[in-house]
Amino acid sequence: MKKDWNILYETALKQLNTTEIPPFIKVGQSACCILASSNNAYAGRNVSSNTTLNGCAEKNAMIAMLNNGEHCIKKMVILNELEELITPCISCIENLLELSPKNETIEILVD
Repeated sequence: MKKDWNILYETALKQLNTTEIPPFIKVGQSACCILASSNNAYAGRNVSSNTTLNGCAEKNAMIAMLNNGEHCIKKMVILNELEELITPCISCIENLLELSPKNETIEILVD
């Protein structure tokens, strides 16, 4: 893997840590790291609950990026709880494309 991919993978891996907040919330079953066009990296963990407090890792990484004034993405790594590389869900692909037309060319690390 190239240097960027290694950094993104390792950053996502560090975020991968399932934590339960009883009785309804689990955090960190999947993790994502995004490389913005500025070369800043943003990470996110998923949140799943029986309430409306839900968000996948990709969306949470996008929110972190947006909170820092960025919206263009170059690369993305997403890991599931088995440390396997996965691709974004359809909903997140839609969100990525809404952020910027430049996001049509995002590179996603796959196995």
